[in-house]
Amino acid sequence: MKELARLWFRDDFAEFRESWNHDHPKHRFGLMNAQLYRHTPEYREFMRRASEYAAKSGNHLVERVTLEYSRRDISNASLLRLMWVGDGGQGGNSFRQVYEKRIVCSDCNWQRDVQVRDAAIDLAELRAVPDTDQRRSCDFYRTDYGELLVSERARGVIQSISPEVRFGEVLNARNLAEPIRVLFQLRSAQRIQPILSQSPIDVEDYCPHTEAYKNVLFRVVAGSLGSEYYFAISGSLPGLAMTVEEYGRPPRYHPEVFIDQRMLVAFQLNKLKGYWVQPAHVAMS
Repeated sequence: MKELARLWFRDDFAEFRESWNHDHPKHRFGLMNAQLYRHTPEYREFMRRASEYAAKSGNHLVERVTLEYSRRDISNASLLRLMWVGDGGQGGNSFRQVYEKRIVCSDCNWQRDVQVRDAAIDLAELRAVPDTDQRRSCDFYRTDYGELLVSERARGVIQSISPEVRFGEVLNARNLAEPIRVLFQLRSAQRIQPILSQSPIDVEDYCPHTEAYKNVLFRVVAGSLGSEYYFAISGSLPGLAMTVEEYGRPPRYHPEVFIDQRMLVAFQLNKLKGYWVQPAHVAMS
């Protein structure tokens, strides 16, 4: 695994940029930032000069680090976080009453959405690549609301390894009487518990009546430094599992999904599209 740092200063830093570009033309600033791998001598030199410049100018250095995984990193991970890439459009209650609010705690007026009907989407909103016009099909879509949709082919691959995973039908907003035969919503799977102190999870707004937190949030963006999950699992790993924690703020919550190597290999052999994975850390007990 490599750590790629994107570096810039909060305020104008033309003096620093010009000096760095002159001395290190192979690692010059782009339009927004300089990009350096943290294990390199150039990164250490950049940080030395940035520290001196910050002390002199009062300007603040900003660093964002992205994790880059090799094929070996991915193939050696026993458990991987599964991320949906395709854009499934609005989802939620946009086209029919799919979710109803239910009271979790009447003292706090804490509510959460409960799914009571099949998900509904507009097929015209599907995008293989978010924020583009690419409407070619893929196998994994996530709606704006957070629903996880898979193709019929992906559903078959998943259930061939994890038959206990359950899916629901997905309806076409333009014809709610008939389900879409090529898309299904991931509804339930085995639950696994991350190690909260080590995983990228923040909790807020504790409810003393239910002894639970109303807000369970990601500390950092997936794929960035500090975003890897940690688990302590006894017994065999599940092919596909969901986290016990469901992330979000009232009333909307959704779990994260993890797969093992068997599932990943099956995805690859069947050439499924529209997902990426991030290794997780597992201590078997």
